[in-house]
Amino acid sequence: MNPPMISQTLRDQIAAQLRREIACGRLTDGEELTQERVSAALAVSRIPVREAFLQLESEGVLRRLPNRHVQVVGSTPQRQRQGLEFLSTVECEIVRLNPDGPNYSLLEQQLILCRRALEAGDLESLYRCDDQFHLALGHGLNHPAILQFHAVGRRGLLEAAVAPLPGETILTLNEAILAACQQNREALCRQIQRYYLAYTEVEYP
Repeated sequence: MNPPMISQTLRDQIAAQLRREIACGRLTDGEELTQERVSAALAVSRIPVREAFLQLESEGVLRRLPNRHVQVVGSTPQRQRQGLEFLSTVECEIVRLNPDGPNYSLLEQQLILCRRALEAGDLESLYRCDDQFHLALGHGLNHPAILQFHAVGRRGLLEAAVAPLPGETILTLNEAILAACQQNREALCRQIQRYYLAYTEVEYP
């Protein structure tokens, strides 16, 4: 494991890295982890590691053992696909429940930021803009709990399931989603499903 980049909280960075390690099979199903092992590998204190463990336990990625260790709940192709299909369904339902539909101008603005990040070769900013683009689909829906569920679930499921999509693919798929916003909800939902289906075809290097 490599030390996490510091951009979000340290807990979030450690949790994200552990999700990726589990998703790509470097941490295997049933493997035991300790706070000491992870903190030493990442050169961080045990406090954010403990917080990351608690976060991943709540997501079902880790399982608490009686000896204060945790056990990896490994990802499988079936679990990955189920998670992505679930996320696609959640996003389509958010679109359906939003009385005014997605805010086209807001989505267009996020897409411009995605394009600029890609042109600059800034993948971290690109993935952040991609996330904001999809969260913006719920703009105008007056239901904070659903929107929070979408935000947390999207981050957790994507990080736990798959490697990131190539930047050009993200841009192309999101452009199709933006175009579908000017058609109808059914067309928009088809493009959202196409976006998440693309993740099932990505393999870790």
